[in-house]
Amino acid sequence: MIAARPAIGKSLTTFAFVNMILLNNKASKVIYLDGDNSLTTLKERKVHIVKEKHGKKLIYLQGLKPSEFVEVINNLKKTNLKNNLIVFDSIKNFMFGGDRDKNRDVSKVMNILKNLRNNNASIIFLHHSNKPSKDIDELMYAGSSAWEEDSTNAFILKINHDKKAFVF
Repeated sequence: MIAARPAIGKSLTTFAFVNMILLNNKASKVIYLDGDNSLTTLKERKVHIVKEKHGKKLIYLQGLKPSEFVEVINNLKKTNLKNNLIVFDSIKNFMFGGDRDKNRDVSKVMNILKNLRNNNASIIFLHHSNKPSKDIDELMYAGSSAWEEDSTNAFILKINHDKKAFVF
């Protein structure tokens, strides 16, 4: 899980990871399920150039209806995903009517991710953090504690404007 406030750079950073992973042959295929970013944003980030560069090794799905994402996920659950990375951007778009604040609803989503992992996939999901009440150091992921409890690794992404760097 990579969590951060909106517009900090979760998608941009993760897509850079995806590019590096494919360039270094750390995964045979990346399936990027984007329920968050607009076509304009993708064009600005030149996602099409990275897609062209990696060809069939990068499947980037954006702009699908919830039912279409469900169909893709159900097909993936039936597939051997050895050496595949699946990115969910952002996970709130894959709640399919559930509430990110309810453990029961989050556990259903996390079970889907575990099923994909049990089919040998690596999973990265992007999530939003809460708004700190006083100090930026209070940032935490938003919603149920099940997000962190059911994640193998959970990171909060911050930006250091002075050094022009991301901090995990």
